[in-house]
Amino acid sequence: MKPNPIPILLLAGLFGCQAQPSSRDHEAAAPPAHATAVRAPVAARPTVAAAPAQAVAAPAQGAAAPAQVAAAPAQPAVATTEPAATPAQSSPPAAQPSSASPDEQVAAIEKEFDDAQKALFAELSKLKTDEEKSEYYGSHRVDTLALAKRMQAIADAHPRTDAEARALAWILSHEMGSDLAGPALDRLVANHPGSDVLARVVMRLEQRRGAETDALLDRLAEDSPSPAVRGAALYVAAKRAAEPRWSGSQRKPEQAEALLERVVSEYGDVEIGKRKLGNLARGDLFEMRELAIGKVAPDIEGEDLDGVAFKLSDYRGKVVVLDFWGNW
Repeated sequence: MKPNPIPILLLAGLFGCQAQPSSRDHEAAAPPAHATAVRAPVAARPTVAAAPAQAVAAPAQGAAAPAQVAAAPAQPAVATTEPAATPAQSSPPAAQPSSASPDEQVAAIEKEFDDAQKALFAELSKLKTDEEKSEYYGSHRVDTLALAKRMQAIADAHPRTDAEARALAWILSHEMGSDLAGPALDRLVANHPGSDVLARVVMRLEQRRGAETDALLDRLAEDSPSPAVRGAALYVAAKRAAEPRWSGSQRKPEQAEALLERVVSEYGDVEIGKRKLGNLARGDLFEMRELAIGKVAPDIEGEDLDGVAFKLSDYRGKVVVLDFWGNW
């Protein structure tokens, strides 16, 4: 007499035995390659779990059932091709669908940051005192480090693309002081030595401390294929030389004027953003030559609080206090 397969299945559930599927059933029940491991529920009583349509009774010669029919307590019922992610391994959540292009992913993070900043300052504008604003800002400021890590993930996945350059530039614009900045700058220089993105980043290196920044600027000023990058490197080198106390530059302040003269003569018409390097350098030269301590203040004209026109030279020989201020 042929054995009845149903009692065999019931006994397998009762004693915690996991029935082995036949090769045909294994193929039908095998999970897709991307399936993640799940923990099967503990059976409350020895009954056959509600099986999907492909579940069939085991053939007479052995107890074989699809893998998802009989579940052993506290053991995974489905094999997996990759381990399930644990919270410690999970990366920051992406703000865009995986189907988005790399450029779209970068743009989505940029927009996420901009929207968060607008919302933050909208709330700050409702507060009355500086103490309230400071406390609110400290507890609600945008987590730029988390966004920078997501930008880094995009750059890692798409090397030597425009998306990588934009992602690395964002990191350097918002997390220049973090551990992400050094590797990001190295990659941007190595993979995008002639890009306009790099030129804009170089303009932000004025107060990046260390002799290695001086060396990088020298290398870019000589070797970059881009006039914008070369001019930016030369201009920032001059600015750093003029203020070594803040920049940590190894150059001497007297070198700054000669470097600025080179910017005017060699890269005066180069635009970075909407600014010409020549105009920037001329302004710095004027400040060095005319606004230094001990120099005669240049004449200015304007109106006083009563609307009466005046010139600074009208007060020559008198003690004058000039208060420059502005609102943003």
